[in-house]
Amino acid sequence: MGRQGRWLQRLRPRGGRTRLEKARKALDVLARVMDLSDPATSEHSRDIAGLVPRVGKLLGIRGEAAAELELAARFHDIGKVAVPEEVLRKPGPLDDREWQLMACHVEWGAELLRHLPECETIAEIVRHHHERYDGGGYPDGLKGEQIPLASRIITVCDAYGAMISDRPYRRALPRRDALNELRDGAGEQFDPAAVAAVLSVADGAAAEADLVAG
Repeated sequence: MGRQGRWLQRLRPRGGRTRLEKARKALDVLARVMDLSDPATSEHSRDIAGLVPRVGKLLGIRGEAAAELELAARFHDIGKVAVPEEVLRKPGPLDDREWQLMACHVEWGAELLRHLPECETIAEIVRHHHERYDGGGYPDGLKGEQIPLASRIITVCDAYGAMISDRPYRRALPRRDALNELRDGAGEQFDPAAVAAVLSVADGAAAEADLVAG
């Protein structure tokens, strides 16, 4: 079993099989496709999948819903495999046509996942991870609690992960500045409860790092 298979195997709860295991082999293949086609996006998605379980736990997500949240985070950008490479790698701002192509990745990803066994909920989470809390996002302009909670969590974690990473068009922000950006966007771009949970997780991680350094 490869690294991706071991990662998916980790989602199996004690006590036996779950319906999500029916999708494991297909998801393993998708993860490998991401690794080969866009290593940077795949690594980012893996990082977000490592963050969301702690955030989801603070917001009451447990059991199979927690597994679906983690899987949706791992594959939230799978639709980017259909975005032209010159758009993905462009070192400057996207023009209107390029932006429209990039925005399609949420629908493409959801459509791909919807064809896998037992992945309908995961597909729905992926479709809505670029909605905004104030209703100004895409693809459906959902607002507030119309947006699935798992999507709202991934939106915040995804933004945080993107801000603290180097991109072709900008350097990474310091973690403190990225957290301030999340605070500023709470109630508009982001769900305030999801922001508070990410801040709590980040504060705990910083405290743990200080203890290790000490």
